[in-house]
Formats: sequence, structure tokens, C-alpha cells
Amino acid sequence: MRPHRALDRFAGLIEEGNLDDIRLVIYFNQISTLSRPWSVDMILGGLYDLRIVVEGDDLIPHLDLLRNINSDILVPAEERGRVNARIYLLFEDNRGRKMFDVVMWTNWTEGTVLINDRPFERIEVFYDIILAVLPEDHARGFRWSIGRDSN
Repeated sequence: MRPHRALDRFAGLIEEGNLDDIRLVIYFNQISTLSRPWSVDMILGGLYDLRIVVEGDDLIPHLDLLRNINSDILVPAEERGRVNARIYLLFEDNRGRKMFDVVMWTNWTEGTVLINDRPFERIEVFYDIILAVLPEDHARGFRWSIGRDSN
């Protein structure tokens, strides 16, 4: 599904309060891990530091963040080389069907992401969602990696 349509469909579910129908799965890798570029298939095959699943009512504390996800946040970007997937967010319905996914990153320095395989400029709300559910020991390094470290 096209990213704009997928995000607007998701926004409709959020506005209806239909959280029982939504699951977020985050595959997280520390950004400081240096290696060759990773693909989403590599991550789904088990190459990740942490897998977090947030379902239904567990999404309620993050409702304000989720309400910021819609097609208005999408600014198309140029494709800039190979994907180096360190973080993969999968929004799916309660039957396990993909609504949309986010791959971070196609360009590390600019934070370009892929949403349903199309490149977009850095989208802060996805960082906010990740930080909201990451354990603090992982969040500390992630904040530093994305330039949000207060130290």
C-alpha cells in the first residue's frame, strides 16, 4: 500500500480509538554497532539486539504520539544508496497483516527513512515512539545517536 494511504488509514484507526486492532513491533539495534549494511531480511532473520511488541491497550499511554502519524508528516526524499537497516518498525493489525513499516535508515546523516519501501525525510515522531518504549539502557545510547543527548 502506498505510504500516504497507509498512514491515513492508520490515523483513522487511532482517531476511532481502535487500538485493539493495532500492534507495533520494533526491531532495534544499537546504532553504534559497526558492520556492513544490513537489510530488513537480516533483521527479521534474527539480527537485532532487542525486539519489542506493543499491543492494543499497551499503546494507550502513547496515544498522543500515535496521533501524529498521518500523511502530513511525509516529505519525500531522494533515494541515496543502500539501505542500512538498524531499526525496523512494523505496524500491523491484530491478525498480523502489515499496515505499514518504517526502515531506518537509507542515509544515516540525514535520517532518511523508508516507509513501505519509499524514501522520506527524517520523521521525529518515530524516534519519539521508539524512545517511549525502549528500556533506559538502550534509550540512553539511542538518544546520543540521534542527537538528543542532554549531556
